[in-house]
Amino acid sequence: MPSEIPAASKRISSKKLWSIGATYDLENSLSHALLSLFRQHPTGYVRDTSRIDRFNRLKNQARNIVGSYLTRVLVAYSTRFGSTREVASAIVRELNSTGLEAQSAETTSALNPDEYDAFVIGSPLYGGKWLAAAGMFAATTSERISSKPVALFSIGTLGVESKQTGDTQHREFIKQLAEIAPALNIVGDAMFTGYFERANLPWYLRIIDRFAPTPQGDHRDWQAIKAWAKSLALKFTAK
Repeated sequence: MPSEIPAASKRISSKKLWSIGATYDLENSLSHALLSLFRQHPTGYVRDTSRIDRFNRLKNQARNIVGSYLTRVLVAYSTRFGSTREVASAIVRELNSTGLEAQSAETTSALNPDEYDAFVIGSPLYGGKWLAAAGMFAATTSERISSKPVALFSIGTLGVESKQTGDTQHREFIKQLAEIAPALNIVGDAMFTGYFERANLPWYLRIIDRFAPTPQGDHRDWQAIKAWAKSLALKFTAK
């Protein structure tokens, strides 16, 4: 039974860790260690408590080795009616499919940016502005995460009728955010069309919508969202 995780596993990149199956070595070593916790006895198999500590050490070693190679990504978002939450979840799935370790959380949550290596921050745009919680999270953490890559995305409905108008509004906001938080290491940004429900609009935007009504329904381009998310993998793992 192997006494430790193969040293070769410590020297390979995160991509190779998954592509050449080094995780098999980890699983195989752990499986042997797990079986060793039990020894044959005339009345059946009983736990060998003398080997439990050894198994726990091996398990922690495996976690440390694998964890040290995975880029941990936080997809932080603000949402008013849930549409942006669904986009954040889709981004997490795509990032995880590339071998990264991503998770999503609302910017109103108690988040510790020191626990992550890269960030995706997003919010719906209302009147050319993000929701306050998302903007505050980006601005207040900018100094702490200045050495880490950050990608930004906006969700809005202006792009439903005119993609150029939506993109322009998004770029103007990103420019303003960069001026407020110049320490942000922005490696990518995107504007996506969202889900439009007229009844969800603030009263002042409902008035504006009367003069230039936006078609109701789900206008999110899931293929564009997935493609953008996958494109971030290389930016987040580049050294």
